[in-house]
Amino acid sequence: MRVKYINETAAFFWSTLECLWEAAYLKESSEGLLIRTKIAASVLERILGIEEGVLELPVPQF
Repeated sequence: MRVKYINETAAFFWSTLECLWEAAYLKESSEGLLIRTKIAASVLERILGIEEGVLELPVPQF
């Protein structure tokens, strides 16, 4: 797979790590984490140029 938007992909990666760290640190609810995961999947689909709803990211359990 070739990434079209390298800068956006790197920004997404760091943003996702920050989001997960924040969720773990604040002990966010499962529902809040699920919402963040769905948003992350949607953004990643747009960056990679794939059809919406194809990518399903697993929801981490803390």
